[in-house]
Amino acid sequence: MENNTANSTENGNYAESSHIPSGMNVYMETAFRQPSYSMTYEHRHKYYELYCLHSGYCIYKINGVCSTLEAGSFILIPPSMMHTSSYPGKDVSKRTLVFFMPEVVEKSGLTDLNGFNDFISTPGSIRFSPTYARAADDLLNMLADEFLYSSGYSPLLLSRYVTTLLSLLFCHGSISKGSFSPVKEMDTDIQKAVFYIGSNYADQISLEDTADTVGLNPAYFSSKFHAVMGMTFKEYLNSIRIRTAAQMLSVTDDSVTKIALNCGFSSSNYFKDRFKKQMGCSPREFRKRSTFGGTVIKHDMP
Repeated sequence: MENNTANSTENGNYAESSHIPSGMNVYMETAFRQPSYSMTYEHRHKYYELYCLHSGYCIYKINGVCSTLEAGSFILIPPSMMHTSSYPGKDVSKRTLVFFMPEVVEKSGLTDLNGFNDFISTPGSIRFSPTYARAADDLLNMLADEFLYSSGYSPLLLSRYVTTLLSLLFCHGSISKGSFSPVKEMDTDIQKAVFYIGSNYADQISLEDTADTVGLNPAYFSSKFHAVMGMTFKEYLNSIRIRTAAQMLSVTDDSVTKIALNCGFSSSNYFKDRFKKQMGCSPREFRKRSTFGGTVIKHDMP
């Protein structure tokens, strides 16, 4: 959560934050983030936070692990979990945050569903097929309208909209618990490298280019990147390119070859091989499943 207007008391390198006004169980905000925006501290709070990235690119860190997010991604952060975010890339990012108190979940009956308690207590990136993505957008719009045109029924309606959205995420979202990569700390050099990759993945960048950008010897940078991110530079770069391509396959009519080139692959055949290895199906099959509302294949990092 990154609201700069929030009241918070810093404690060491984190802050205990509060966004939900007194007497309310749900609060919502939407904001734009400029490229290279980054929070200066980790923080936590006593309620749930549902994060939705509408456009752009985000790196989200929760309890010492990081995930890279593209447009259309959701993350549910349980109470008391340390988290922070940053926005590499070339474009402005748009995100929505929905905060809700634990009693909203406790009174919903959702905790009686098999697997729901694990779902709501373990962070993971969540994505929808286009059909359910539209339904989620509709619910977010209804939440926003209820805040704008509040009435005596708003507390009830806001809680109902939140629990409906949670039901949609639980029942129809493609959940990737493995999308978070463990890190000891987001080392400054590696954070700069991740920002550089996020901004330039569509170009023919190399390990040497990235090492030069952060001012490290290529061999040392390669070893350090692998130690911090849990994968090689090439694996990370390809993963970002493939996940971006998956988003483009879902929301555009561009040819597979054009998408491959736009995501930084010089060979469409190599792109198809990498895509199938990471996503579990060919680009055309992925597009077919997305178009007809099937469950999107896993978005885990390799």
